[in-house]
Amino acid sequence: MRSTIYNTVEKIINKDGYTRLHMPGHKGISEIAIDWHKFDITEVPGCDNLSNPNDLLLHVMDQISHIFETKKSFMLVNGSTVGIIASILAICRSGDSFIIPRNSHRSVYSAFMLQDIEPIYIYPSIYLDKIFGCIQADEVEIAFKENPNCKGIIITSPSYHGVCSNISKISEVSKKYGKILIVDEAHGAHLKFNKSLPLSSVDLGADIVVQSTHKTLSSFNQGALLHVCSDKVNLNIIRQYLNMLQTSSPSYPIMMSIESAVKYAFKNGQLIFDKIIGYHNYIEKELLNSEFIIKGTGLTSCCKVFDYDRSKIWIESNSISGHLLSKLLREKYNIQIEMWDQYSILAMMGIGTQEIDIKRLVIALKEIALLEEYKEQVRLPKNYIYPKVDKSMNFGEVIRKDKELVSLKRSVGRISSDFIIPYPPGIPIIVPGEIISWKIIERISDWSVEEIVGLTRDREVYVTI
Repeated sequence: MRSTIYNTVEKIINKDGYTRLHMPGHKGISEIAIDWHKFDITEVPGCDNLSNPNDLLLHVMDQISHIFETKKSFMLVNGSTVGIIASILAICRSGDSFIIPRNSHRSVYSAFMLQDIEPIYIYPSIYLDKIFGCIQADEVEIAFKENPNCKGIIITSPSYHGVCSNISKISEVSKKYGKILIVDEAHGAHLKFNKSLPLSSVDLGADIVVQSTHKTLSSFNQGALLHVCSDKVNLNIIRQYLNMLQTSSPSYPIMMSIESAVKYAFKNGQLIFDKIIGYHNYIEKELLNSEFIIKGTGLTSCCKVFDYDRSKIWIESNSISGHLLSKLLREKYNIQIEMWDQYSILAMMGIGTQEIDIKRLVIALKEIALLEEYKEQVRLPKNYIYPKVDKSMNFGEVIRKDKELVSLKRSVGRISSDFIIPYPPGIPIIVPGEIISWKIIERISDWSVEEIVGLTRDREVYVTI
């Protein structure tokens, strides 16, 4: 019997010419995906146990570690999220401080809440009020000097949009001050397999690297890896937290797909991602004199961007919003992209992307550029420098408090119990435990409800009681 979810997904993917410029990386190509139903078993004799591997799964993870040249690699069946949380909990104890970019993935904040860790914020560079660059190594050094007791730092590289920080330099700074460096490389599992792409953080001195094998490689969703790359990390504590946080019934199809994804990329990644880079260069050339601006390697010369991952196609326009552009691509051309905001769209290529996918995108964009009825005045970028906020509670206190919904206007002076995150830029304007001020409310009013996570349709927010 086919489920409602099955029928819905089948209807979407079976549309004529459906083009997947979104995750996961396999893009539904049968040659690199597994017919999974018959392999969905449990820990029967001979199939080992992920929580205590000593045979089959241990051998596979050792093979993966050899490919990535790490001290130890762990397969994850609950996504990069579980790897990031386990990594932070393994390094920090309650009350410890840790440096994080304010725009870190929510999993970083989840770890801080679980362990009551004190965040020390640094911010990515911003260019023209809307383009986010890297975390700069000199900013990291300043943070270490000002916070000598902090345990370390986590950096996201590459970012969702493909921006890469100078992990090698940040690693040097971290070692200089005796700090742990964790890299959230969820969007960069493919970097190891092509010499023309930015280097993977596993080769740049990071202590722990967490990767999603489903975003650009060919594993199923939730497939991920945690790499331990130095002797500063206690492997037993990492294992302990992974066993606490991951399901006790790991999916064998997901684990099979992780192994398959890594080995397929190891064998074919240089050739395939050479083609991916070629697709990025092709779309840049084809749209060079159009109203569409392809962000990419050009950012390295103007925006404090150290390097750029060309598996991402980041497109901006001054005459059509990202919201409308994504809708037109989806409804008129059957092209589903990964993400959109007021100013841009993001198409994500992966190991399963085909040349025809990119040609369809180029044809669609060229046609849309000629459709005057869709032209609009895109709102000017907002200034993403937020008002200063005051903290009233630690994460550990907030998570134990009851909460209630109040209107945004009535929330002044109250303590937020949730995140309020405008997109763009994807940086929280408020995190749990911070006090909502009139200045914060005024800034929030610059965004529509649809552009803010943590704000209900009735413009209400969660606060502590």
